[in-house]
Amino acid sequence: MENLEAKIKERKREAIEKKIETKASTIAEFLGDGSKYKIPGDTEGRNFQFHKGKFLIKEHYFLLPERGDESEVEVNYLGQVVYQSRKKFEGENEITSYVPGEWEDEFNHLYGKAKRIQKGEEALPEPLTEEETSRVKWGL
Repeated sequence: MENLEAKIKERKREAIEKKIETKASTIAEFLGDGSKYKIPGDTEGRNFQFHKGKFLIKEHYFLLPERGDESEVEVNYLGQVVYQSRKKFEGENEITSYVPGEWEDEFNHLYGKAKRIQKGEEALPEPLTEEETSRVKWGL
């Protein structure tokens, strides 16, 4: 059991070093769909989702000034969760899953594209048409 715990700790360290969470959030925001919002009382949040090809990347963030923030980031590749982190109000961010693999090359390519869009060096992708959206939703 001690050996397993050490391996899990190493995986978490590896995910942090590779900045998987930051990259996933950037991809979801700049290549995906969603929005940022603010409601009375200084509560703010954002929900973004990127779903294209082999990836489904989701980011949820919610801030309540009196309680702190809550977030969840998830990366799915070919229908499998390959990265997930969660943070509950006033708690620590916790990586709950990280499966390194071939997906990281394509993921890093998407991140590069998202960063170029963020910096204004590349145009935003055209939004999906209603028909394309339906095809994605229904796997057609």
